[in-house]
Amino acid sequence: MGDITGKKLAAGVVSAAWPHLTFTLDPLPATLKVSADHAHAVGLLPSVDLKGIYDLSLLNQVLGAHHDPPVQGP
Repeated sequence: MGDITGKKLAAGVVSAAWPHLTFTLDPLPATLKVSADHAHAVGLLPSVDLKGIYDLSLLNQVLGAHHDPPVQGP
């Protein structure tokens, strides 16, 4: 990480953070919409339609097979 940022994290930072990580199968498509809206608000991006940018059909099939709720697109 220090090669990318130019500064390394203190030795205990990563080990202290690791137990607090949550892994998910959800690609969080709503966050892309929020990011696009923010970029549009500051003039970095024209207004865009993100409909269809994610194909969640296979993921939702797997989730359904495990009786988990489907992921909704943006």
